[in-house]
This record gives sequence, C-alpha cells and structure tokens, in this order.
Amino acid sequence: MQSVGGPGKLVSIYDFEAHKVYWIMTGPMPSCSAGRYLSSRAPIGEDPVTGSAQVLATLPKGSQRKFVRQEAVNGIPARLEEIAAPAKPAAADAVQFSRIWLSEPDGIIVKMEGATRGGTPSTMLEVKRSTAEKPQAALFVPPADCQVTDSEMDDSGLMRGHAEAEISAKASGEINLADKTGQSSASASSAQRNTPAPSPAPSSTQTLAATAVTAVALQVRELQAPGPCGRKLQVRATVSIAGPATVWYRFYTTATGLQFYGGAMGTIRIKAAGSADVVKDVAFPASKAGEIRFEAAIQEPSGRRGGVTIANAATFNVVCGAVPPRT
Repeated sequence: MQSVGGPGKLVSIYDFEAHKVYWIMTGPMPSCSAGRYLSSRAPIGEDPVTGSAQVLATLPKGSQRKFVRQEAVNGIPARLEEIAAPAKPAAADAVQFSRIWLSEPDGIIVKMEGATRGGTPSTMLEVKRSTAEKPQAALFVPPADCQVTDSEMDDSGLMRGHAEAEISAKASGEINLADKTGQSSASASSAQRNTPAPSPAPSSTQTLAATAVTAVALQVRELQAPGPCGRKLQVRATVSIAGPATVWYRFYTTATGLQFYGGAMGTIRIKAAGSADVVKDVAFPASKAGEIRFEAAIQEPSGRRGGVTIANAATFNVVCGAVPPRT
C-alpha cells in the first residue's frame, strides 16, 4: 500500500505469513519501522479490493444509498452514490460517510467522502491509480536496516504498543512520548465519563477504590512536522487519581493507518495523588479525518483493572500539505 502526501511517500508492506508490517517513508526524512501484524489479510480501510464490502457493512443501521450519476475517478469508471443518514442522528463529533464512488462493474470503493454533523465533507479515501499488472518483486523487500518496534496492528488499522513510565511529582507531572521534533501544546479539552468494568475480587476492591481514576481529559493540536504529510497531531491526555497507583491507558481512533509514537497504550506509575499528562505525537500517512479517544484505569500488579474512565472524543481533519488551523 502507498500513501502520497507532501514531498514524500509512505509505503506499507504486509507479510501475512510472518505476521509483520513494515512502514517505509521516503522523501526528505526517510525511515523504516516494523511491527507485528495480527491478521492474514490487508487492513480493511487501506485495501479497497478486499475491504470494500466490509466498509459498506459498517454504515449506520438505517442508512440509505442513492445513485446520483456515473462519474469516473482518476480514469476509473465508477458510479457516484449519496448516503442518507439514518433517522436517529449520530453524535455531533462522529464522522459519517456522505458520498461514495464505486468502480464499475465490480463495486470497489475508489473514493469516499465523510464529515461530522454540520461539517464540511472531506475525502476519506481515494484511489489514484489502478492496474491489474503484477507488481515487481523488489517492491516487497523492506530495507535491511528497518527498526523493529513493539507496535502491533490489526486489519481494522488500529495500532497499539506498550510504554511504561513513572511520575514521582506530587500533584502533577508529565510523560512526553512525542517525537524529537514535537513541542508540548494543547487545545480544546474533553470531559470524562465512566463505564463499568467487571468487579474485582474483594481484596482488590479496597485497593482499587482507594486509588481510583477520578477524571480524564483529552486535548489535541495540529502541528507542522517533517515527513510525507507535513502535518502531525499532538495529543495530551490528563489523568487524575486519588492516590499512588499504576494507571493503564489507551488512545484509539476511528481513522486507519495512524502511528502513535511510543505506541497507543501503556502504563504510568504515579507516586502520589494528583494528575499526570501523557503526551504523544500522531503521524499521518495521508490526509485523514476522524476522532481520537482516550481511556484509563487503575491497574494492579496482577494486571487486574478497575473501572475504565473515558474522555470525550477529540475530532481532527488533517490535510497534508495545508497550513494547520489556528487554535
């Protein structure tokens, strides 16, 4: 898979037999990293040939598709369809597909647009070129010096990894897992809500209750960055707790192919009651729109977790090569 944006290009190679994925960036700042790939098929959102049917199956229940006209996409014969939202509206920050272009006659998605409620539609996916020719074998050979990471990816496009850190400052502290070019910054914050989790054993209940996660918040800012896209997000999650504890956390997103530097999940050890920030940079292979969420829970040495607290979603619409919006 290739994603083009800005002065460079991101190439992803999936080795289904070895369960590995390679991310190769070319251009001004070339790099190569590799992680574990958990599926035996290409990511649904990145391979229209094998994933179109599943993408269409994820449309909200009650959605209706209406034929508009025949309209080619980059020379590929296609039919344009509009997608009518279901009677029950989605959350204001949820991205919904509004128009799709399906290739003729096989029905593969060659272009897709989406937007949040009341927002301006933007391109979520577009096929620039399609060929039936067999690709060269050399295209599937990753660089010999590719850096192996602990990141994992599945065919939903979700990336995850593990990171551990410790904060000893009382009242507040920060773990910065941004890349070397990042600067800590933030914009609009998100409120929190609690979701129930399985009740722990009696001996664990007292420990978890005494050191509960009392609040979480998520802040996002778009910044300039070197690389193919020229843009990145910097996410800052704030976790507040009632006492010293190990906190498990996870970032997750509706978009595919995003890379969280340092992994999308991990643990932090906070030595006193107060709050701590987890700051990460998010790399983009191409223009993307969607939302990022964050969740956290107290975790005991046994791995048992308390109730999960989830921050409200923070939306984004990154256009590669464009000027970041003012915040």
